[in-house]
Amino acid sequence: MSALLAALWGRVSGWVAGLAAALALLAAAWAAGRRDGRRASEAAALRRAARIREIRDAVDSDVDRAGDAAGELRRDWRRR
Repeated sequence: MSALLAALWGRVSGWVAGLAAALALLAAAWAAGRRDGRRASEAAALRRAARIREIRDAVDSDVDRAGDAAGELRRDWRRR
């Protein structure tokens, strides 16, 4: 019985090793794809955050240049 199992394992061991190598390659490719996807996602998020910051800064500077709206209304009301 053990001779039969040893002969069977001798024939199957090459296939098992090949299958294990193929699975290892697939796992490595999957991990590399996840890593690249995560990097691309983080870069896109940083670009969006920078763009939002630029827009917010532009709006803030426009508001700062506009001055005090309540003060302008008060001044206009007192002139009349």
